[in-house]
Amino acid sequence: MSVSTSPETLKTSLQARLASISSRILIGMLLLTGTIMLFTSAWVGYTQRIEDGEQRLMMFADAAAPLLQRGDAQRATEMLGTLNILPHIESLGLFWDDGSVFAQYSRPRATAVTPLKDHATGRERAGLSLIFTHRIEAGDEALGWIRLSVDMWPAMQQMLFYLSLIIIEMLAALAIALRLQRQQLEKVVAPLKDLTERMHEVSSGHFQARATESDIAELDILSKGFNNMVEQIHDRDHWLTSNLNNLEQMVEQRTRELRHAKEAAEAGSLAKSEFLATMSHEIRTPMNGVLGMTELLRDTALDDIQRRYVEAVDRSGRHLLGIINDILDFSKIESGKMNLESATINLADLLADTCELFSPPAQKKGLKLSVQIPQEGQLNVFSDPMRLRQVLANLLSNAIKFTDQGEVSINLDVQERLESFTKIRLTVSDTGIGISSDLQEIIFERFSQADGSTSRKYGGTGLGLAISRNLVEMMGGSLTLASTPGAGSSFEIELWLPRIQIHPKLEHAAMPPRNLAPAASISIAGHDVTFSGRVLLAEDNETNLIVAQAWLEKAGLTVRTAEDGQAALNLLDLENFDIVLMDCQMPIIDGFAATRALRQKERDQGGHLTVIAITANAMDGDRERCLAAGMDDYLAKPYTGPDLRNMLMRWLPSSAKSHASQPTATPARAGKEPITPSGKVRAPLDPSVLDAIHSINPDSGNALVQNLIHAYFKSAPAELASLREGLAAADAQRIALAAHKLKSSNHNIGASTLAHTFQEIETLARENDFEAIELRMAPTLKEFQRVETALNLRLTEGTS
Repeated sequence: MSVSTSPETLKTSLQARLASISSRILIGMLLLTGTIMLFTSAWVGYTQRIEDGEQRLMMFADAAAPLLQRGDAQRATEMLGTLNILPHIESLGLFWDDGSVFAQYSRPRATAVTPLKDHATGRERAGLSLIFTHRIEAGDEALGWIRLSVDMWPAMQQMLFYLSLIIIEMLAALAIALRLQRQQLEKVVAPLKDLTERMHEVSSGHFQARATESDIAELDILSKGFNNMVEQIHDRDHWLTSNLNNLEQMVEQRTRELRHAKEAAEAGSLAKSEFLATMSHEIRTPMNGVLGMTELLRDTALDDIQRRYVEAVDRSGRHLLGIINDILDFSKIESGKMNLESATINLADLLADTCELFSPPAQKKGLKLSVQIPQEGQLNVFSDPMRLRQVLANLLSNAIKFTDQGEVSINLDVQERLESFTKIRLTVSDTGIGISSDLQEIIFERFSQADGSTSRKYGGTGLGLAISRNLVEMMGGSLTLASTPGAGSSFEIELWLPRIQIHPKLEHAAMPPRNLAPAASISIAGHDVTFSGRVLLAEDNETNLIVAQAWLEKAGLTVRTAEDGQAALNLLDLENFDIVLMDCQMPIIDGFAATRALRQKERDQGGHLTVIAITANAMDGDRERCLAAGMDDYLAKPYTGPDLRNMLMRWLPSSAKSHASQPTATPARAGKEPITPSGKVRAPLDPSVLDAIHSINPDSGNALVQNLIHAYFKSAPAELASLREGLAAADAQRIALAAHKLKSSNHNIGASTLAHTFQEIETLARENDFEAIELRMAPTLKEFQRVETALNLRLTEGTS
């Protein structure tokens, strides 16, 4: 069993720390002293042995000299025999001058004396023996040699004995010293222990505790400081206690004031939102009539003066609509409700289309409008095309407005390419009036203009640049200005945008150029598109009713009208319709209540009638409110004839052929039954997409198309399975990733209906709306099977 140890238990006390330090020092000193003593005694013993050996050697040399002169070997042997009383003498030998043995003595088990080979006076070591050699002389006559071998083991035994005594003495001294040390440390640490106990008492709330003084100066200073601190805490606690009630009353009063301020701010924000919603509806409703009637009037036979007047009315109305949109956009940005979408766009096409819109006003002023795009193929990225187009349109509009002569240009420059992102710089330049340096930041503020006088030449609300900078920053980029008065201005946008990974052979085929697919020119429903069916138009505004009825009848539809929701429900009980265009705000019963009543009836009796919301409400959340009420789609006022036709093409059969750019029928929203209208099924594939891929290289076009289809068959089923698994596990991130990949792959093969469905599923996944996704799965799987069948047929045709 493991025992957890807190950091406090791992720490040692001051007394233990001091004891450890002093013990280490004491033991070290004793070891050093003992070592010195041992080596000193060893050196003394060794020196004594040498001196003793030399003395005995000289004594025997003097005694042996007469014997060598007489050659009395017997007497010499007897003399050497007396050495047995000296145990440390191993052997002694007397030698003639030539080294031969004259007399000798050696102890038992000692090495016998051998003749001398080296004749030199001195001493040497041999193992544990010390050997002395000396020459025997009588006057100047050399008689012979004497060699003495002394055993050093007894000296070493004596050293070991001394070592044992030293160790015993050291241990005894250490024990005594440690005991004395412990006693002294306890006296030193006692004041600290007392101070610690007083601290515990104070932390428990006993502020009367005081530390006692000691005979150690440093600890006395610490104790006095502790006592002063406790007194201050006691006084402060008393002051806090006495003022606690007042403080609580002040906090409560400030809390009430903040609550009232918060409620007032929320009420102001709500009133502002309600005001903007009301203003949006009240202005957009008559604006729809003005612009619609103007468009209808412009299509009639007019003389030049009348046409000029009508065009002036149309320009003024659209200018007013632009001001309204700017105010609403800025309100969304300011409240944090502006959401950016992510869609596949080609920057070159977007720039060309945007500049094409401003070509007429530029030509009218005699300005040259140019677009500079890198010659490196299509720049396909992910971004919000509507908002990016809005920013560019605002910059181009300002450039043309403030330029009287010269040119306006827009330049696209690729700054850096990474594996998944591309850094681009968009520059809108003009040769206009320019802006002084002290006003270059002011113009990006809301409701601010470089010229704020009442006599200013150029109009505007002062919101366009503020909205543009906010939108660019929401995209993660920057919008800057470089300008010189009288020399023009240059606005630069820098953005990091996600790249679309397209095979090099398919780079130009993923988004077919307009000149390769002439049929794609009807991307916005024109007047040559006609429909069949009966439409119920519920609208309380007479002008809007006339405009919408004229457009619908011009498109070949039979129209019945109702001025309120109750009248619409009554007509639905009496007649059959293919589609209902429902205004949201009507008398008696509004569009929301009428749609809910219709859906309740359908749940009881079966069936599903397509209901399209046509409303002037354009605030954030209005579309979701319409869909939640059971409506199938949404069209904001004011709308144009092509806008209305594009909406109808999603839901009604038309006489025009299907195109890649036509959107698909939207499945049912959350809480509604999936929609599979009969007789309104579009072709699963747009043949112009695969034909465009084939036209890249006519010789190998069939192989290229077949490779693309095989790649689709390899990846799409796996991604669809991943999407369904993510839906079963309620994994929004997995659903969004699979839907995103399926959207791109279906766009590449021309399955735009299925691609649009997956785009909606991706959006719903990011909103965690799993119920709405589940309701879309059945028609999505059917459409997927249709696409597979069409692709297999294309493969068969390509190999035949």
